[in-house]
Amino acid sequence: MRPSLYTFLRFTATGLAIFALIYGLHLAVTGEVFPPWNDVSIFFTCVTLSLLFTFYRPAFQQLPLLFFALSAISVRFLTGLLTPSWDLYGCLSFSVATWGILALLSPPARFARERACYVFLAGFLMTLPALVTWSCYFLTGSFPQPETLLALLQTNVSEAAGYLSGHLSLPFLLCLPLYFGALFLISEKSSTGELFSRPSLLPRLALLLVAPVNLALSYSNPITTPWIGIKDYMKAYADFEQKSKERTSRLTNLTISSAPGLYVLAIGESENSEHMNVYGYPRPTTPWLSSRRNDPHFLFFDDAYSCYVQTVPALSYALTAKNQYNDISLADAPSLIETAKAAGFHTVWISNQVRFSAWDTPTTIIASEADEQHWRNSHLGTTADLDVYDDALAEELTSMKSSEKTLVILHYMGSHMPYAYHHPKSYEKIRSDDPYRDQYDDTILFHDYVMEKLYETLSARPDFQTLLYFSDHGEGIDLHLDHNPATYVPAMTYIPFYMAFSDTYLSSHQKLIGNLAARQKSRWTNDLVFDTQLALMGIRLPDLYEPENDITSDHYDDTPDRFKTLFGTRAITAK
Repeated sequence: MRPSLYTFLRFTATGLAIFALIYGLHLAVTGEVFPPWNDVSIFFTCVTLSLLFTFYRPAFQQLPLLFFALSAISVRFLTGLLTPSWDLYGCLSFSVATWGILALLSPPARFARERACYVFLAGFLMTLPALVTWSCYFLTGSFPQPETLLALLQTNVSEAAGYLSGHLSLPFLLCLPLYFGALFLISEKSSTGELFSRPSLLPRLALLLVAPVNLALSYSNPITTPWIGIKDYMKAYADFEQKSKERTSRLTNLTISSAPGLYVLAIGESENSEHMNVYGYPRPTTPWLSSRRNDPHFLFFDDAYSCYVQTVPALSYALTAKNQYNDISLADAPSLIETAKAAGFHTVWISNQVRFSAWDTPTTIIASEADEQHWRNSHLGTTADLDVYDDALAEELTSMKSSEKTLVILHYMGSHMPYAYHHPKSYEKIRSDDPYRDQYDDTILFHDYVMEKLYETLSARPDFQTLLYFSDHGEGIDLHLDHNPATYVPAMTYIPFYMAFSDTYLSSHQKLIGNLAARQKSRWTNDLVFDTQLALMGIRLPDLYEPENDITSDHYDDTPDRFKTLFGTRAITAK
């Protein structure tokens, strides 16, 4: 038999065998005679694999790379996520197409060292999504979502190190050296000899045509879509920044009935109301707030929840006119600072969080619109270590000059992981057989002191009017979970929400205070902060005002079933 005919038959038989293997496995697992997969993609996958196994000499040596790349999909099964068969084959097609393209670009045999380095780097690139997926699983027990990866990219080295220190596991520690060791051995074995069987021109051309087509057909699959989702998130946030002028142009017909003075919005971090004594928690974590429970200057709201369980998404709704219950796009939603400035307020942003990370977050974009900005964490993304503890933020208010109308927004580090790093040693007071929970409760105890100091500072100012406090989200602390949406539990949405008022404000806004007092048991989500804070400040946007979402309004809709979380995708689970 002539070599060319033998090669053709071998190529055809290999392709048919691969198809039979895929189809047979599918039939055995699902019982589907007519699989709902993309026939074209499967065809190109079989052709690409047949070309590699027939003509690409290191194919069998590099086969473990394909297996590892494809193994990422099994994390979905391990975490109980629904995974249709076409998702599995989409991952297979994507991994095979990537392998084919990287094989084509390999240096020739005479560059052995260069080829070894290339195979190592190419193999790393090919399997990187799988490495990230498995690392996420070992660290968090979840499959990565766009929000998880976005939070990862928006962190910094020290903050990431702090997170890792609390989540390291033996499988994770073993995974990395085994992975890089296997990658090194595969690259060494692939560094010598001819890459393609002779004559190689025709199979190279075929691979050049088939692999990119296969990649185009399968670029969207469960392994790649979280990364694609990051692009969509960042586009939405870029649009928000770019449309700033358009939004402010809509703020010309405001209804303003603001009393002169200082209005303060304080944002907590990762604070779960179920770990606060003022809300019924048995441990004495909030001695000061608990003492204020019956103070007529304070109102505590017992049924408050976060609209999302991560900081950036939650605050992008809380600090703008966008919420889960309207159809305004985030890019078109005026921010609280934009609206306050249009109403003649002097605006101040005071933060103890890192200002910059991989890129400016939407929170930073919103903060940048303030007339004054005070970033007490001066490292600008290079570290998560604090220059000062949260109680120092009140000092900015002590020295701040009075203006006729002022809005101050404070953003605390609060109960952010790693818990032990964000309070003085003197607040390590709670001890039990659960150190993880103890460290978290210590942060709640310290933050109670932080808010006590803030209130004392505000009360001493003759221009003080109102204080509104809420947390961006909670923590799944009792299950030793943080706030990863991929491992969502309802406790991640349980947040504190309370207000404090001056005597002047109480006497001059009796109707508003009466409405709020009557709704202390009503349900509320923190994407309605925009409506609530503007109402306290006496500002109304006629074109955007939603009385059903304004808890100070006579027409607030507190029907429990209407409230959602995770951007409207989940019903609230009551505390």
